[in-house]
Amino acid sequence: MDGLHYVLSKVAFLAELDRVLCEGAVWMFPHLHNALQANPACGVPLSPRGWDQLLDFAPHRIVSEPSLLHDFVVDDACDLSRQQGEDALDICAALGSVISRSDGLWRRFDGLSSALAANLETFDWNPIWKFEHANGRIKARPGWPTEAMRDECVASFDVLPHELDLMPRYRCPRQTRINSRGCNGDSGDGPEVCYRVVVPRICGSAFAALDWKLKITMDRR
Repeated sequence: MDGLHYVLSKVAFLAELDRVLCEGAVWMFPHLHNALQANPACGVPLSPRGWDQLLDFAPHRIVSEPSLLHDFVVDDACDLSRQQGEDALDICAALGSVISRSDGLWRRFDGLSSALAANLETFDWNPIWKFEHANGRIKARPGWPTEAMRDECVASFDVLPHELDLMPRYRCPRQTRINSRGCNGDSGDGPEVCYRVVVPRICGSAFAALDWKLKITMDRR
């Protein structure tokens, strides 16, 4: 959930979640705004200490968003065994949190990409990626819709590649619906074509050299 910093009655909201969720449930708030840092759409954020006090009704971890992204993208892991210090959290624009009463959760999890890659049909490309097709290759680059969104997602700059070079394996014969997102900033009037592509290693070795389904608007000329 990305939105707890916009909730005015945070205590009441969390109390209701705690009431309806089953024992041992895992709650994840992967993006919490930090009141100690500037944010283009801040809402009603808390400081790291404030978030920690708010979540004190149950076992939890609060981590810096950059470290969370780095662990996943670079180390293919999520380490919930460690507690980060206040100094490391205070300087981050956004934080991540995990809450659970499950005793077995507070450890390091390795090989996350293998578990995720077991069911690629549940994945799609994030809309920030814009695609270009030329000379038999497909290039993907981040294309932020607004400067404000780009500024809010600054933690991704150090871990996401500036460009992905994708090798199409084959073009699927059946065309699908019109792609409303478009490509390269166009209006989305072209046909949406489905390709199978090989993705470079960007998030764990299990994702490398896998067939991914890619639906993008292509110039058919």
